[in-house]
Formats: sequence, C-alpha cells, structure tokens
Amino acid sequence: MTTMTQAITASNEQTAPEYRLACQGLTINVNGQDLTILDLVKRSERVVGDCYASWLVLVERDRSHRDPFVVWTLIARPEGWHLESGTYCGTEEEGRKAFAKRA
Repeated sequence: MTTMTQAITASNEQTAPEYRLACQGLTINVNGQDLTILDLVKRSERVVGDCYASWLVLVERDRSHRDPFVVWTLIARPEGWHLESGTYCGTEEEGRKAFAKRA
C-alpha cells in the first residue's frame, strides 16, 4: 500500500518544480539541506502568471544545527523549493508554538 507521502514524492519527481506539492512527513532538499516537514498550512495556490503555491511549514533539519526546528514559508518556484521568513527553534515544542502563532 502506498502512503500519501510516497505518492506525493513520486508525483513531485514527475512534475515541474512550481507545481510540486508539500505534505506532512515529506523530506525535501533545499540548498543541499534535507528537511522533513512536520506540519504545514497551505497559504496560496499556484496561479499561472500571478503567484506560486506556498505553505507555512514546521520542519526538522539535521540535529547538528543549533536550532534544528524551523518555521518557514515554503514556496514551490520554477527553480525548486524556496524558503523565506524563518523562525528558528531549539526544540520541537518551541517549533510547534512558533508554528501555531504564525498559522
């Protein structure tokens, strides 16, 4: 049985970057850094000629970082995933609180 995360990963591999989807549990690579999406809220849909799809996401990155949990705005752009406006947190609990404030 295929999970939703597996299905979205397979779909994203076949899709132009600006049409890719994000979901909870998905691991994406941005600027050489693997990020696992722990939570997300859709912010905007892709509208050709107007805007790209975006989400507010809580991600976990490599634990070697001082702040391994980050709340970012994730954007599906033609050149790939793009991140903006980070709130950096030392624990998942802090990250979830920051995510709730911004959601």
